Amino acid sequence: MKIDRLSEARGIQRGEQALAALRPHFRPEVVDLIVTKTIPAGQRQQILQALSRYQRDSQEMSCRVRLSVLKLSQGNTEELRNQIDIANQDVRDVLMPAENPTLHEMGVVAWSRLDDDEKDRISNNDVESYLNWINNPG
Repeated sequence: MKIDRLSEARGIQRGEQALAALRPHFRPEVVDLIVTKTIPAGQRQQILQALSRYQRDSQEMSCRVRLSVLKLSQGNTEELRNQIDIANQDVRDVLMPAENPTLHEMGVVAWSRLDDDEKDRISNNDVESYLNWINNPG
């Protein structure tokens, strides 16, 4: 399927808007807050140590991935370690399902068949869902 330039530009804009909405949360204090809200006190240090296994030059990217790992693992320590291993192999494999779960579930072929208005709606819903999780992770 051929993508026209207008649709391509709208897709880029959609991605930039989503990232702009999420970016303020990619900070160490947000990671710590999510850990505090979702992990029992006796396991928090262990979880923070496990999360530190994912480290990049950019603090923002490290926090972004750590939040994705926390979201996908849903408090399960074994799954958290698994998601960190996945992130260390290919970061997209944790970012996509955490930040864009609808697109991840439907796949790129089905996504490409949607009109731009539907893609915008889905993207906005996924961003809203992520922000709701940040504010109420438990």
